[in-house]
Amino acid sequence: MEEAEEARGERLSARSPPTRPSDQVNYWEEEERIETLMGLCFDDGVYPTELDPGEMSVQGREVKFKLNTSLEEIKVKWLKERTVSVIFKENARFLSRSVKDDTIHAFENGWVLRSDNFPTETRRGRVKIEGPNALSYVAKSREVVTYMIHEGGVEIPVRTARYKIQFKPWMTKAEFRELRQQEDDRTFWVVAIQIPLDDMPFIFTQIQRAIGRIILAHRPDTDPPRPALVNTHFDIEPEARGNMKDKLWITTSNGDEQEVKLACSTAPKCQISKQFFHVAADCRRNRGRQSSGGGGAFNAPLQQPAQSEASKRGGQRPSYHGPLGPQPPQRIPTGGVDPVGFSIAAMNLFSLQEATGG
Repeated sequence: MEEAEEARGERLSARSPPTRPSDQVNYWEEEERIETLMGLCFDDGVYPTELDPGEMSVQGREVKFKLNTSLEEIKVKWLKERTVSVIFKENARFLSRSVKDDTIHAFENGWVLRSDNFPTETRRGRVKIEGPNALSYVAKSREVVTYMIHEGGVEIPVRTARYKIQFKPWMTKAEFRELRQQEDDRTFWVVAIQIPLDDMPFIFTQIQRAIGRIILAHRPDTDPPRPALVNTHFDIEPEARGNMKDKLWITTSNGDEQEVKLACSTAPKCQISKQFFHVAADCRRNRGRQSSGGGGAFNAPLQQPAQSEASKRGGQRPSYHGPLGPQPPQRIPTGGVDPVGFSIAAMNLFSLQEATGG
C-alpha cells in the first residue's frame, strides 16, 4: 500500500516538475553536437529530449522559460545559415496559404531537385507561414539558402498578373523590430482611411496642403484583379513628420461634412485584421473567432455591420455548386522564357490559377 502511494507521488511530481535555477552552461563547447540536434529537429522532426529548456517560473496555469544564452545563440546561428524569409509583395500577399506553400515547393522542383549545383542528397525543406505576406523556409542545405538570397526574388507571370516574391536573410523578431524601427525613422508615410468616394479627387492635394510635400503616392489597387478605392498610402518628406494630423474634415457644397482619419507608423494596428486604430485584443474578428472556435467570423470583413442570420445561428453558409464552380487543374502556357531557370509548367500553378480567378 505504501509502495503504491510512493509510486503515485512520483507520477504527480513528474507531471509538475519543480522549478530550479538555470545553470548558465556555456554550450559553445558543444556547438557541433547542438547543431546536429537542430538538424534532427528541423529536418527530420526528431525533438531533442535532453536539451536545457531554460530557467522556469510558474504563475498559476502559465509557465515562462528563460532560455540559456549560449544555447539560444547557437540556435539562431543555425537558423540564419539554413533559413530564408520569403516575402510576398503587393498582389502576391493575397494568395492563399496553400498557394504560397505550393509556390515554394515548386521552386524546389526547379532549383534544387533538378539542379546539378546542389548536393544530390538535398531534400525538400520545411515551410512555416509567418503572416499574410511572409513565410520562413528552412532549407535542407546551406547552398540552397545562399542561392536564394543571391537571387533576391522572382516574378511569376500568371495570365495578365505578375506576382513578386522576395527572398531575404532570416531574422529574429527582435532584429526585425529594430529594422522596422530604423525604416520608420528614415521614412514618413500617411494612410488616409476609408476616403469618401466624392473626396477621392482632392485627397492628394489635401494631404499635401495639411501635412507636407508628397514624395510618392502608392496605387490604391494593391490587388489589380480586384481593384478598390478604400485607403490611400502616401510617402511624405520626413521633415514634415511634426505636421502629422489625426483627421481631415471636408465640407461639401451641399453642406455635408465628411471625415477622413489619418494613420502613420505610430498608430496602433491590429495584427489580425491589418487595420488601424485598434489592437488584436479589441478586434471584432478575434472575438468572433474565439466564440466560434476559429470559424467564418475571422474571414468576415471588419467593416461589415452585421452578420447574416445563418452565421448568427452558427449554421453553414450556402455554397455554390453550379457550372462556374472550381474547375479541374489546367496547364498554363508560359509563352516565353521561364524565370530563374525552372519551368512554370512544372509548378503547382493550378493553385495560382484558382486564386486569381483563372
